[in-house]
Amino acid sequence: VALSGASYDLVFANHVLEHVSEPETFLRQIVSAGSVGGLIYLEVPHRDDEIKSDVFPHTLFFSPAALSKLIERDVRVRSLEVKSFGSIEIAVGVSGWRRLRLTALSRLSRLMLDFGFRRLALRLNESLTDYSVRQRGLWLHGIFQRVST
Repeated sequence: VALSGASYDLVFANHVLEHVSEPETFLRQIVSAGSVGGLIYLEVPHRDDEIKSDVFPHTLFFSPAALSKLIERDVRVRSLEVKSFGSIEIAVGVSGWRRLRLTALSRLSRLMLDFGFRRLALRLNESLTDYSVRQRGLWLHGIFQRVST
């Protein structure tokens, strides 16, 4: 998409960057479309591969540090926040049927959230806490501000 000549107060790219073969070029275009003082919101997968059987057509995954470094290569931008969010319970030291059960229930919980059944999903997540688990963010969002032309 050609963005030349545009100037927006908010540029929003939600789950796009992971599909782009040249992320630096894409980000330069996004930054150029933002007005000075304007905000750039990026959202990308972080660890959602842990709940998907296939990550195609994603070409990239990001850590908070990688996303920050990638966009901050452009001196016209400063980072306001890069944060991991969303969670899935990942079993630590659990194997066999217990691991299978945990994975299935975690995916069911994710589907419940996707279809708007937040309370049921939270209850299901509570039932999973008898395992040794750690939380990980499924996605990242970054909020950046264009500071110069």
